[in-house]
Amino acid sequence: YCYAFAKGVIFRENCYHCRYAQSKRGGDITVGDFWGLGKTSLPPKFKSLVLINTELGQKIWGTCMPQFTVEQRTVEEAISGNSQLRNPSEIPSLRKAFLKRYRKKGFTKALRYSAVGLKTMFLRLKHKMMRHKASGGYGLIILRK
Repeated sequence: YCYAFAKGVIFRENCYHCRYAQSKRGGDITVGDFWGLGKTSLPPKFKSLVLINTELGQKIWGTCMPQFTVEQRTVEEAISGNSQLRNPSEIPSLRKAFLKRYRKKGFTKALRYSAVGLKTMFLRLKHKMMRHKASGGYGLIILRK
């Protein structure tokens, strides 16, 4: 599931034509992953971002901010590493075959027996062979427009 989601295979159809996939957002606050983050004083696990889009968003954030470790970055840095702040997702080549199998076999079997499942299996094997251990964590990088 995670691989299929990360690669955009299982997005809703409108995600590929989303009018909100730009830096000017419709909501008061935008929260997401901070991809392409440059050097930071925060530990590596701190990689989320918050875009404050409106005055109301600023007020809301003002009440929440003391709960978080915060570092201000530029909006341009977020845009450069986050394609969803520039344009809608591209339709991946794996999607058509996945949807065909999904309609016939259901979600779980479509994931397991499509190219998505094969890629996931190879990634698991690769990670086991490398004894890869993912280190999770949460944090925030705050961007004010």
